Amino acid sequence: MIITVIHMKYYKHLLSLKIFTTEDIILLCGNVNTAHSIITSYQKRKLIKRVRQNLYIALDKYKRHSVNKFMIASKISKNNYISHYSAVEFYKMSKEFNKEVYVSGGTRFNTFSFEDYNYYYIKPKICEGVVTFNNISITDKERTILDNINDFEKIGGIDILYDILPRFCECIDYDKVLKYLSLYNKQSMYQKTGYLLGEFDWTDDFHKSFFYECSKHIGNAAGYLYSELKTKEKRKFDRKWRLYVPIKAGKHRKINEEEPRKSKYYTSDIISSSDWGLIGGHKVSHQNWKGNY
Repeated sequence: MIITVIHMKYYKHLLSLKIFTTEDIILLCGNVNTAHSIITSYQKRKLIKRVRQNLYIALDKYKRHSVNKFMIASKISKNNYISHYSAVEFYKMSKEFNKEVYVSGGTRFNTFSFEDYNYYYIKPKICEGVVTFNNISITDKERTILDNINDFEKIGGIDILYDILPRFCECIDYDKVLKYLSLYNKQSMYQKTGYLLGEFDWTDDFHKSFFYECSKHIGNAAGYLYSELKTKEKRKFDRKWRLYVPIKAGKHRKINEEEPRKSKYYTSDIISSSDWGLIGGHKVSHQNWKGNY
């Protein structure tokens, strides 16, 4: 009985954390054995719920929790962060929510499911371009669009890109895109990025200079926008980008040249949204991200 009373004093703190690891409980109580005893006791009483090995969420008196998939994704292991299409969803640039949650950085983990969501690890190609919103780590918009271009065959196909590109094109920093492209250091990324963003009818000098910079990194080797063009789908050759693309590809829509280069989607719009269950008003923290790659 005494042990139970002592253990219960930690519950309020865990409830405020919402999501936590075994290490967090050890730091809280100061003893490994006590920490494991707390976990066992709290699970039996349905005060906490196991997400996966070493990761738990706190339940209120109604056995409910306020943890969303983004909070889980950035807490799976040290230095993990939300990436790819999941980052698109976080920035409210997608039309629908997916059951797949994509995570990069930190320590690789095996795919697992929790409350109808499947969590996947994708090995990152670069380390820069990670920001933090209220302790949730995520790729910035420029890194997000490039990661999706690089890995779109893993996360749903070319239609995913044609869906999200119009919303990203008007709110990304193209100088930063060029910086990340240099870190990718792949001719195919310059080709695909130049071609896909060039699908929109740009008319201003700034974007023309961006495409010129991309074109400087293209050699004589021809590439394919995606692998099925090698064998299954009808294709055509884009001479400017030396890239085989689908026959149906063409200009998608004209971008308003008078709209500002900088994002019209402000940080406060993202953070204060009740859709994510986040607390508003915090500034974005850019990090020189270091993890196990």
